[in-house]
Amino acid sequence: KLHFINQIIVLLLLACGAGQVKGQYESFFKNFPITYDIASYVTCYTDDYDPGILGGGVATNSYIIEENDTITYNDTLYYRCHIQDYCLFYTDDFFVREDTSLGHIYRYYPELHQEVLWCDMSLEVGDTFHLPVIDGIPWYQYSYNEENTDLIVDSIIYMNGRKIIYFPFLPYFSRFYEEIGNYNRYNIYLRFIEGIGPSFAPFGFIKISHEDHLSVLLCVSQNDSLIYMTHPDLQCAQNDFIGIATNEKEVWNIYPNPANETLNIDFISPEDAQGKLMIFDIIGNVILIKELNDTHTQINISSLSAGVYTLFYVNNNGKTISKFIKSE
Repeated sequence: KLHFINQIIVLLLLACGAGQVKGQYESFFKNFPITYDIASYVTCYTDDYDPGILGGGVATNSYIIEENDTITYNDTLYYRCHIQDYCLFYTDDFFVREDTSLGHIYRYYPELHQEVLWCDMSLEVGDTFHLPVIDGIPWYQYSYNEENTDLIVDSIIYMNGRKIIYFPFLPYFSRFYEEIGNYNRYNIYLRFIEGIGPSFAPFGFIKISHEDHLSVLLCVSQNDSLIYMTHPDLQCAQNDFIGIATNEKEVWNIYPNPANETLNIDFISPEDAQGKLMIFDIIGNVILIKELNDTHTQINISSLSAGVYTLFYVNNNGKTISKFIKSE
């Protein structure tokens, strides 16, 4: 029932979002250090294969940007992004910048003397984003199956102050869809998210010669605080919640649902009432992180946009995932 309600509200948001007035632009690069956690299909051996939801042959890695770690190419300043890479026979940093006046993210390839646009937040419905072809010498080239594809903007919504640009299903990207099966269950849509980046990796193709598909963005942290998670079941590259079993019993009552001003959480048993609560919107933005230690909690949700939200709760007994609806 909740899955059905979720889909209905998403459709309503998609239908009306493009007409909303955009507020102040939110920069991608702020509150350093910034960490991007990414899941990649790799063609080299790695000890970080994930046998779980994302399937075999998937490596998860972290990519970190520090505020003062910059470099200049052709009189243009770039941030250096450090890759924590488990594929031992190739590792390197890469270089990115943002044009806040246009909402663009660029990556510079120094060995090719080429700058490439990987995210464009100025797009509107019907506009096209072209996945670039990045030419290199034959044995050392940036090549991925999705290159040279035109992504036409399918819809745009505004959620909790952020613009989200949606693209339709990309066939070449289907390897992730096929592994996961019900991709919309895990929030893996092709989109640009203001202040976060593309859902299909923040800077395009990451590892030279080791990947044959664009990566999937899992999490974003700024100033060591989690601000985005694609889906709690997918987790992040380095996450305290990995491996925690799902609670089989009902641990709480959430009411009212839908709610407008206040959401109440009552724990059925006092032993379940001490843990960490996280709330995500349908985009994956982290709305709230709160330590709970009482059998009754009230949360003010009056400032949230209407839509479906995910409650993710973890304690010593396991993890619990539920949903609630914020009404108009």
